[in-house]
Amino acid sequence: MAEKCRIAEHFIDKIYGNVIIKTIKLKEEILMLKNRNIVTVILLSVVTCGIYSLYWTYVTMDALDQEGQSSNMPVIAQFILCFFYVGFLLFGLNAEANLNAIKAKKGMPAADNKILWMVLGLLVPIVLVVLVQLEINKLCPEA
Repeated sequence: MAEKCRIAEHFIDKIYGNVIIKTIKLKEEILMLKNRNIVTVILLSVVTCGIYSLYWTYVTMDALDQEGQSSNMPVIAQFILCFFYVGFLLFGLNAEANLNAIKAKKGMPAADNKILWMVLGLLVPIVLVVLVQLEINKLCPEA
């Protein structure tokens, strides 16, 4: 299988040159994380009575888990626990671990926000949402 991939890459390189190879390399670096406006996230969360916040939480948990691969439990279990209020504590813990793993892949310095994010996850989850989105916005370029 690996041999077929190398033959296909060589064939593509012969026909199209470096343009295709550069495109393939760019596709490998695309993150599933999205740069979102913080004000929009807060407003949509308030206007929809928290429904957008739940959507944002699940989508972000999934993207962080796929990019960082440092979660200690499945995404769906974390999301279900959010309904029992302890899930945001776990979300803060896993978000911090996954963001640090993504930063390490990019060669950026890691931050230790574990305690802050766990406390905010228990007391004020919307502030945790804002802080996590700010960190994601630092990693993802403007679209």
